[in-house]
Amino acid sequence: MKKMLKNWILMLPIVALVASAFAEDPNQWMYGYYGLESDPNTVALWHLDDSLVDNTGNGHDFTRIDNGAAFTTSGKFNQGVDFPGSGENLLRRTVDGWTGDPNGYFGLLTADGATIEAWIYPDVSPQKPYAGLMWCAENDGLILRYDINGTRLRADVLVANVGGIVVEGTTDITAGQWHHVALVRDKATGSCAIYLDGSLEASMVSGMGENLYGASPGTIHVLEVGRNLSTFGREFDGKIDEIRISRVARFEPPLPVCGDPGTVMEADISGPDGVPDCYVNMYDFAALAAAWLNCTEPTDPNCQ
Repeated sequence: MKKMLKNWILMLPIVALVASAFAEDPNQWMYGYYGLESDPNTVALWHLDDSLVDNTGNGHDFTRIDNGAAFTTSGKFNQGVDFPGSGENLLRRTVDGWTGDPNGYFGLLTADGATIEAWIYPDVSPQKPYAGLMWCAENDGLILRYDINGTRLRADVLVANVGGIVVEGTTDITAGQWHHVALVRDKATGSCAIYLDGSLEASMVSGMGENLYGASPGTIHVLEVGRNLSTFGREFDGKIDEIRISRVARFEPPLPVCGDPGTVMEADISGPDGVPDCYVNMYDFAALAAAWLNCTEPTDPNCQ
C-alpha cells in the first residue's frame, strides 16, 4: 500500500503533463470527459438537473417533457431524464428555421463545424429499430439515433428533396451502463463522423455544398430527444443526460488506455461510482487513503 501511494504521488507530475499536452485548444474537446462547463463554442447545454433550462444562458430551453419521460436522480452527473421506451415520450425544443438569420438553427448555419453529443444509458439491447436519441431536424437536419437493428449508433444529415449522409457504427452499444455519443460535422474536411465513448466509430466525407447541416431555408426545425421525430415505435428506452450542441467540430484527445502497463492509468483504482474510470484524480487518492487507514496487519501485502 505504501508503495502504491508513493507511485501515485510520483505520478502526479505526469498526470499534469498529460493534461497540459491537450490544453492547447480545450474549447474543442468533447464534452463530459474534461468537465461539465460551457465554453465559447457551446451553443446549447442542458444539464437536465430537474430543469429544462439551457445552461448556457442562450435561451434554448426545452419547451416540453411528455408522456412518461421524467427527471431521474440517476443521471450520469446528478440528474437526467428517463425515457420508458413506449408512447410519445420526449424532450422537445422548437428551433428557429433558416431565414438568413445567422442565429437560426442554433447558429450552426455560419459555423465551421457542428457537434451534437450526450450521455446515454440504454436499459435494454437491442433498442427499437431507429430508436431516436437526438433529432435536430424536421424533414432535414442532423440526427443521432440507433441503427435498424437497434444495437449500434447511426447518424444522418438529411436534406429535403436532395438526400443526405448516413453513417453507421460498428460497435454494439452495451445496455446497463453509460455511454458518450456524438455526431461531428466538419466543414473544412466535409466529413460526418460518429463517436462512441470517445472513439471514432465511422465517418463519411460529403461536403453537400453550402448545406452542411441539412437545414433548409424557411423550415422550422425541432429538436426532439428520446424518439425518432413524429414516429411512434421508435422510442429510446433508457436515460439521457448532459446534452450539448456546439458550433465546432469537436474531438476527443487521445489518452493512455486504462490499465496499460507503464502508463499513469496504473494508478486509476476508483472513480465516481467506486470503480476505475480511466482517470487519475482525487477519487483514486481517496480510495487509496481509505484502504490504507483500514490496514491492521503490517505484513498484509495490501498494506505495504
